Amino acid sequence: MAVNPNDYVVASPEEQQQEEAKVSKYTKNPFQKRNYVSFDKYKPGTYIIRFYPAHIKSKSKLFAFSKVVASLPIQIELKKEDKIMKEIKNKQIFNQKMHGDGRVNFDLVEIFIDLVTAQIKERYIGTEDAEEKIEAALKPIVDFRKGITYKTSWVSIAELTYPDGSVDFGYFNFSPGIKGQMNKMAARSKAKKPITVDLFSHPLSGKCVQVEYNPSNKGAQIYQATLLFEQEAPANMENLELMEKTFDPLEKLFKNSFTKSDLDKQIEGLKRIDDENSFNIFEKEEFQNKVEAMLNAYPDEEDEEINEEVDTNLPTKKASKASKAEKDKDYQEQEQQLIALGKKGLIKFIEINGLNIVVKKLYTPAKIAGMVLNSLIEAEAMDELPSLIEEVNQTKSNSEEETVTKFKEKYG
Repeated sequence: MAVNPNDYVVASPEEQQQEEAKVSKYTKNPFQKRNYVSFDKYKPGTYIIRFYPAHIKSKSKLFAFSKVVASLPIQIELKKEDKIMKEIKNKQIFNQKMHGDGRVNFDLVEIFIDLVTAQIKERYIGTEDAEEKIEAALKPIVDFRKGITYKTSWVSIAELTYPDGSVDFGYFNFSPGIKGQMNKMAARSKAKKPITVDLFSHPLSGKCVQVEYNPSNKGAQIYQATLLFEQEAPANMENLELMEKTFDPLEKLFKNSFTKSDLDKQIEGLKRIDDENSFNIFEKEEFQNKVEAMLNAYPDEEDEEINEEVDTNLPTKKASKASKAEKDKDYQEQEQQLIALGKKGLIKFIEINGLNIVVKKLYTPAKIAGMVLNSLIEAEAMDELPSLIEEVNQTKSNSEEETVTKFKEKYG
């Protein structure tokens, strides 16, 4: 079926600028990815960009979405000569506040950076050459190339014409510098006459942007953008059809797209940075509480499936009992009894009773205790909790006695 350009609804310039305001606090450096169409640093010259409207299936009509990412060291597996090799590579990870669905109002990388910064400033303020010391100590965090501060780029679906005349069509990453110049173009055009449709992406009346690209220049001078206002540039109908059939909407890629996998990578990368630089942020209760809150907000996929299943079939006998137990005045006391076992004791509790619980390295005793209680509630085994705790304590006592005996046998 042929596409109809009149079916596309484009966002107003004001709507696009509202999206831009959300990311103004983050550093403005483009993040390039090889499978996107992008400027070629080996081919300076004149590029022509024809932006395309939002995907026909997209609820949002914005033609450009922001992408806010931090570069974190993540262990990956590579296959080399039929062997699986593990390497540490810097991977781009989404910011939760910008790409999450609003279930929490903070981002773990931002919290980590704030705590490191405060800790280092407290250490050196008032000492000789304090500014130089603070700058050096913060380098693993704020360094342009190797740091973990967030970087922002914009992504659109676009047709890109290279200096040699060749053309690519795909997801186009472009810098906040170019986006800023486009905003000025739109403002100037609006001053001359009212703009009722988007200046850049409308399939029939959208205008091309010409960019003089010179990577040997510095700062904003790398990109010089101008609007080709006098030239008619209707969208290529074949590209519109290709976009509808094979492209994911930008909204799907960059809105509510932060997942448990992103969180796991944030924790892994930050822990590696914390250990390598002896910041000891992961030992701070404040940060541990934030990690726990994030893990609770983004449970494992299996947990999410179970929760959805229970919600679908409400009311159920087990769900009503769980609700009753949470309200019971003894619940907190039972939770404290479990927490008192400590992390090792809770793991032993899970092993002895064959509970289907996976304990991860960063789980706190409080989180594990809550998972244990939920399992016991579902199994209708809460009455047995005191004897189960006693069994774990007895096991720990026996283990300690065995250790003492072996020590005496070996060392007298």
